[in-house]
Amino acid sequence: MYSDSGPIQKKAFLNRIIFFNNFKIIVMKILKYIINEKKIPIIFNTEIMHSDVMLNAISAGFLILRFDTQHGKFLATCYGESSSLKINKSIEDETLIEHFLNNQFYSK
Repeated sequence: MYSDSGPIQKKAFLNRIIFFNNFKIIVMKILKYIINEKKIPIIFNTEIMHSDVMLNAISAGFLILRFDTQHGKFLATCYGESSSLKINKSIEDETLIEHFLNNQFYSK
């Protein structure tokens, strides 16, 4: 993996991803999420089961959430599925989560 400033080393440790880019370290936490029937994301810790949060979800999975300081916005990467709900992520989950966080919790 490479960035504009050189090679990036990526290591996973527990539920965190750590990127080593020269001497800059970026830590991103892995989270879980559910999208409810109103298309509102619910984001929570990986120690909690999806089915303990909600039973009527339209999609669910895991989430890597970053904040882009250069552009002033949240960026989401969704993957996986919920085995407790027996439901996968949806192709629109990243867009829904980014839109919700950037419009509800951050403004320039």
